[in-house]
Amino acid sequence: MPRSSKKKTTLPAAPKKTKSKTSNKRRKKKLPAGMKRPLNQYMLFRAETQPTVKAENPNIPITQIAKLVGEQWRALSDAEKAPFIAKAKALKVAFDKEVAALPTPPPSPEPSDDEANEAPAPKPAKKQKKAKDPNAPKRPLNSYMLFRKDVNTEVKAELEANAQEGEKVNITMVARAVGQRWRDLTDKQKAPYDEKAKALREAYKQLVAVAQ
Repeated sequence: MPRSSKKKTTLPAAPKKTKSKTSNKRRKKKLPAGMKRPLNQYMLFRAETQPTVKAENPNIPITQIAKLVGEQWRALSDAEKAPFIAKAKALKVAFDKEVAALPTPPPSPEPSDDEANEAPAPKPAKKQKKAKDPNAPKRPLNSYMLFRKDVNTEVKAELEANAQEGEKVNITMVARAVGQRWRDLTDKQKAPYDEKAKALREAYKQLVAVAQ
């Protein structure tokens, strides 16, 4: 009699346990209440300059004040930005030391088999930032910034010459003095700066139109 051939039954393979990605990662240390991340160089400059700009322009909205502060920052030379960059770096180093001294949080618990085998929820697509074109035309300076560019060095030299022994002239003092000079100008004295600023705006608009 022919032998009966027995069919081999294959059992389904057991699902592989997937390790939770979060279990292998170090948990991010949570900052305690009252501990804030340090300001960067621009925010340090803004903290110093914004009160002066606001006092000089009491009737304009905060968005316009922020714009003026940004224009002042962009108009600074590398040497003028250096103190803010150095201060921001020192604050970052001190902050990193404080964070390193914080207690490490306990690791997150291992997920159950069911949780480990669940497909991860799809992450929402990140909105990609539009890359800045290095060749894009730069925004033109306004009337006040053109005036400041003209007199900034002169005003700083005057303040340093009249400063008391040991007194250091900082950028806020210079900005305040330049702002006072600007307010003391007559409309006729401001007119050349207004006209130049207008011409620069028109030229900027034409360059943007060509670039598009």
